[in-house]
Amino acid sequence: MTYGVLKLRSWISVVALCCLLSGCNLFSANASPEEQFQVSVSGLAGSEAFSFVGKAALRRNEQRQFEQHFSYEGQLTNHDELAMQSTLPVQTATKASVSVVKKEKNSSNPISADFRRMNGGWIHTSNAGKQAVQALVRFNPLDQLEEISGLTKTITEEVGASRGTRVLRIELNSEDAHKWLVKQLSREMDGLREELDKQQTTYSLKVRSELESIWQQGDKQLQTMLKQAKVGTVYHMTIDSRSDLPLRLTSESKMSYLDLEGNEQSETVVNDVTFQL
Repeated sequence: MTYGVLKLRSWISVVALCCLLSGCNLFSANASPEEQFQVSVSGLAGSEAFSFVGKAALRRNEQRQFEQHFSYEGQLTNHDELAMQSTLPVQTATKASVSVVKKEKNSSNPISADFRRMNGGWIHTSNAGKQAVQALVRFNPLDQLEEISGLTKTITEEVGASRGTRVLRIELNSEDAHKWLVKQLSREMDGLREELDKQQTTYSLKVRSELESIWQQGDKQLQTMLKQAKVGTVYHMTIDSRSDLPLRLTSESKMSYLDLEGNEQSETVVNDVTFQL
């Protein structure tokens, strides 16, 4: 073995040791945004345990103030078991006084549900009502990341990220974003229907008929609005360069549609999740 080869091996060993001690990640530094996204999602999916906290808000027709706020948290254990809790709504923004808003916040009922990852999806395993389960499913960040992994999207890297992090911008294809939204809302409507069916025996025939009529009307309105709706969704994922795991996931989803009177309406939902790994 020549002196040059020995010197090269020694240099490689020193670099590897320094990199190990400093926690650097050579692959992460050179990975494309698309590769980094897949590595980060896979790493999170393979985690044994972690927790997260999140908050979401809804704004209609480009108003400055958000109408509804929703907060939640979750804990993953044993790799596939997820418990989520929330308060719905946390706050409804109106012109009412602060005291009224506080009263409304305190009177809101917390909901919770347990899920288990099975066959590529999340199955609820608790006795929580279907409506509560669907409300939490929509904000499950693991489910979101697994869903958007299979959607058409454009991923770029943002400049100016904090030291030791990378920030990816993930814009969903508009058609895929629309199909995903239809899937989510249709699933929630089906959940409401199942909940009504479970309660059939507790209501009189008249009440059951009224509830059925309300559900039918609501479902018809939803399908009409979604038929020509336009959806745009953008995610931002902040990633720890050392571990390749997500630290934060934010999103903004905008939908425009025509109401039953033919008037154009719009809604914006923002979501912000912080992971504690």
